[in-house]
Amino acid sequence: MKMLVKTVFIVAAITLPVVSNAQQTTPVTRAQVESELAQLEKAGYSIEGSDLDYPGTLKAAEARLAAQQDENARRRGLQTDYGSNSGGSSNSGAR
Repeated sequence: MKMLVKTVFIVAAITLPVVSNAQQTTPVTRAQVESELAQLEKAGYSIEGSDLDYPGTLKAAEARLAAQQDENARRRGLQTDYGSNSGGSSNSGAR
């Protein structure tokens, strides 16, 4: 019985890292990279900038892009709602 427990423990210890590292990631295409770069350039990022400014300017452009996307998503959400806002009161049945 002890041998069975040890064997199960050893097999679990060996297979757990293999299973946890198996990630399904799809490769990014060239068109996707070019599209993302074009969006960042529209948000104010410039490739020709100084290497000293690289991380800061990229993060700032990504933040502006994320804010724009959030605003666009919020606007789309407002435009796709159906009906009008009501006070929330309702009457059912007669008393």
